[in-house]
Amino acid sequence: MLFSPRMALTTSRRSSHLTNRLMKVLSAALGAPIYRRGSSTLDEVARACKTHGLTSFIVIYTRKKRPSILTCCKVVNDSYEIVGRIFIIDFRVYPVKGVFTDVLIKLNGKSNGAKVLYDFLYKFWNPYKISESKRYITLVIDDLPDEIRRRTKKEKLNPAMMRFVTPQGATMLEIFTHHIHEYSPPLKPEVNKGEKK
Repeated sequence: MLFSPRMALTTSRRSSHLTNRLMKVLSAALGAPIYRRGSSTLDEVARACKTHGLTSFIVIYTRKKRPSILTCCKVVNDSYEIVGRIFIIDFRVYPVKGVFTDVLIKLNGKSNGAKVLYDFLYKFWNPYKISESKRYITLVIDDLPDEIRRRTKKEKLNPAMMRFVTPQGATMLEIFTHHIHEYSPPLKPEVNKGEKK
């Protein structure tokens, strides 16, 4: 399925070099502008998105100086709701350049984790369906490689892999995930007051 997400990327207030690196590559892969967070609240990020015609954003959180969570939010009026969180094991960036505007999602994995990740992204980007594109990247949802799986100690989770592939067949980025927490209904900011933003 082909999508053209109208969304932005930002980080938690305490970012890191590796988090910024992931955000930069994701921005190129998804055609998503970067919102430099500074001291802004997520409500302010949501309002900035709305001003620029964007209807969702992803916050990349940092733990131990590494990107740890992709928090997926949708803009609601002048605020936001959290629709889900993708928890990251690790990521790899490849020396492949390109800037894309749209994304084609393909499910290649057979594991439950791959299916859950695919279903979540399909629902998150469902409002952005398009029929054709000349500047799209392919997001392949696959099973977690054994070499990465051996590094995870939580066997009960649902790991998977996100692989961004250019039209020329070159891999641009891989993100290894260990599970997704989807909120249904979405989590409102007032329910989330105790969390560091």
